[in-house]
Amino acid sequence: MSLEAIKLVADTEQTCAEQKSDALLRAKKLLTDAEKEGQALLEQRRAETDEAIKAMIADAEREAAKQAEQTQAETARACDAMRSAAQQQLKASADLIVRRVVNLQ
Repeated sequence: MSLEAIKLVADTEQTCAEQKSDALLRAKKLLTDAEKEGQALLEQRRAETDEAIKAMIADAEREAAKQAEQTQAETARACDAMRSAAQQQLKASADLIVRRVVNLQ
C-alpha cells in the first residue's frame, strides 16, 4: 500500500469516527430534547387535569349545597306541618284531659 493510500484510509477512518461521534451527539441531543418535551407535556397535562378536577369539585360542592338547601327547606316545611298539626291537636288534647280529670273526681 502506498503512503497516499494509507493516508486516505486514515483520513476516512478519522472522518467515520467524527461522523459517528457527531451522530452520537445528535442522538443524545434528540433524546434529551424529547425527554424535555415529554416532561413539559406531562406537566401541562397535569396542570390541565388539576384544573379540571378543581372545576369538578366546585361543581359538586355547588350541587351539594343546592341539595342541602332543598333538603333543609323540605325539613322546615315538614316541621312546620307537624307543629301546625300538633297545635291543632293541642285544644282537643286539653279538652280530653279535662274531661277525664273531671270524670275522675
